[in-house]
Amino acid sequence: MANLPKGLKKNASGYYYDGPDPRTGARTRPRLGTDYSEALEQYRRLLAGEKLDPDALAFEEFCDKQFLPEVFRPGRQRTAQSGRDAATRLRGHAYSFLGHLPLTEVNKVPELHRFAAHLQKKGLSKESCRKIVKLVRQALSYAVDCDLLPRAVSIKDVLPEMPDLYETDPKRLTDDELVVLERVLSTRPRHELLLVMLNLLIGVRREELTNMLWFDVHADDARPYVHIPKTKNGRKRDVDLTPEAVAVLKELQGWKKRRPGYVCPLTYCSIANIYKRTREACGFAWTWHALRHTWASRLGEAGIDPHVLMGLGGWSSLHMVQRYCRLSRRIVHAEVQRVNVSAFPKPEPETAELRHV
Repeated sequence: MANLPKGLKKNASGYYYDGPDPRTGARTRPRLGTDYSEALEQYRRLLAGEKLDPDALAFEEFCDKQFLPEVFRPGRQRTAQSGRDAATRLRGHAYSFLGHLPLTEVNKVPELHRFAAHLQKKGLSKESCRKIVKLVRQALSYAVDCDLLPRAVSIKDVLPEMPDLYETDPKRLTDDELVVLERVLSTRPRHELLLVMLNLLIGVRREELTNMLWFDVHADDARPYVHIPKTKNGRKRDVDLTPEAVAVLKELQGWKKRRPGYVCPLTYCSIANIYKRTREACGFAWTWHALRHTWASRLGEAGIDPHVLMGLGGWSSLHMVQRYCRLSRRIVHAEVQRVNVSAFPKPEPETAELRHV
């Protein structure tokens, strides 16, 4: 067995095929088993264009070699970031739990139920859990298109088992929660409070804040603003700065030595420790992205034009503005009381001229 056929290779986990799929032409590396005779039979079937055994193809190998390169290849998706996000979600969350399983095992409702419960135990947000589960379902659907599975499990059979995924839990922080958050952060290092204040004032994403350079901050101009060159959707934008935001940025200059050239003294991963270590003291769960929702909601309550808010937040449609901008109960109650619509129309009072006639 020293001279293996072309394309048939062996590693610590067994035999696998490394080459183009005769049916699709896509490069693939499916597992062919640990026994040489069984692997050789699978190899011959593969070269003959027959359907591979999905029990011998791991979910991780299928995603890395077929699903991600084909479905999220450049030019097929709207942005290249969508492919990077899909790869990050699969490799960071799905591979550790489902990666070693064959496709036939992943394509079962109980297995996806356990996977969803695993995601919730990791502390992911409800929206993130739903996106990851749907991405796994999309990979299984692509396996059906490749004739590796007869049918993919319905996503409706998985998500209803997690009813909290459909709860419309407000993501913005209320005024009372902001007061508690400020009190808790005042007991921690000063730069953590400054970073939270800055995000509540400019509403940038976490990766945009950690990648922000002092070169892009124009706080001394007649119209102070910060330039965001690299965004999630690939569109550059400028965010205007209020006097309070300018004061926070000037105070953050005292932490330049921690990350020279960067506004944020913390990295993308370490900045998550701010809300992870303060949730218990605050008494409520909050995330860094909730600050962006709070920023958009407070600007909306102040009466800012939705198109202006769309440009400041870097969104591509007003639909995204509606998702982020959620009015508080206090504002809604004040508007209802101001209008004060009656049940039946009231007769208009007679004028003096009509009474004279």
